[in-house]
Amino acid sequence: MLYFGECIMPIITVQILEGYSDEEKSRLGCALTEATRAIIPAPLDAVTVIVDEMHMSNYMRGGVKRKGAPALKDAKIVVSEFIDAIVRHDLADARTFLADGFEIILPGGQHVVSTEELDENFFLHFLSIINVESRIEAFGPLVFYSGTILSNALEGGNPSGVRYIDRYELEQGRIKHCEILEN
Repeated sequence: MLYFGECIMPIITVQILEGYSDEEKSRLGCALTEATRAIIPAPLDAVTVIVDEMHMSNYMRGGVKRKGAPALKDAKIVVSEFIDAIVRHDLADARTFLADGFEIILPGGQHVVSTEELDENFFLHFLSIINVESRIEAFGPLVFYSGTILSNALEGGNPSGVRYIDRYELEQGRIKHCEILEN
């Protein structure tokens, strides 16, 4: 770690096997920067991340040459694609985004632990947020999907002006926990 006056300037070097895209390396650099800043009080522009790529022929573990694992899909994309599958009522596709042992907590505290339990209230939440001002943010494996419903998409659905926050936790690129909050 370097110091410049009173400013702490952490330098993180990570070694990875070659083959990851620029976008995947950028996501890694951003995640390492945020993780560092969660512990070290450094300004954003003071954190340096160096990605050192190594050729696969220069890496062995247990005497065996290895290749890098595929990168996980961006957490925001996983959640967006899950929501899209739910809006389309495509449970087969929605299941592909869920981790084993997933749990969804609906407004009112109803717990859902299988796609067969997804009732009409769950679908109404997503169908009614089609016409919204929304925002999606990710912090590592946590994703927050929030917004305000601008109009009632379905008769009996959520009224206009209702704010919501959906909080997702991902594990190994799949949704492990989701909590849907409305006010």
